[in-house]
Amino acid sequence: MSTSKKWIGSLVGCAALVLSLGACGGERSGALVTSPAAAVTLSAGCTPTADGVTVTWSGTPVASVKVSFLSGTKTASTAWVNVTSAASGSKLVALPAGVDTTWLVDTIAVASSRGGKGDQTSRQLDCATVSATQQP
Repeated sequence: MSTSKKWIGSLVGCAALVLSLGACGGERSGALVTSPAAAVTLSAGCTPTADGVTVTWSGTPVASVKVSFLSGTKTASTAWVNVTSAASGSKLVALPAGVDTTWLVDTIAVASSRGGKGDQTSRQLDCATVSATQQP
């Protein structure tokens, strides 16, 4: 098995573990272990602001980010947004057309190359479950 396939296999396994250990609360974040030397941490709130969603990462180079949103049974996603490739940073991602502050952030994805190319890592934030449990 090639090193790339082993890396992707361990990433998928670790992602499943992280998703099963998600914490409750309005702010959602999680670490995805990509190799023994690097951990990717993605942070974003469950609800976007009028300006969008700030995605923060650390631990591995990121060149593009993408955010998916959920409102009831409706879904929407941003296009891949290119960022300055760096091992850590943050990017404000604007809301796509039709999405407002009543929507929930569903998934954050990062890619190692511009335009969503290269190695991709994503994390579902499970905000819909958190919101349902926080309502009176």
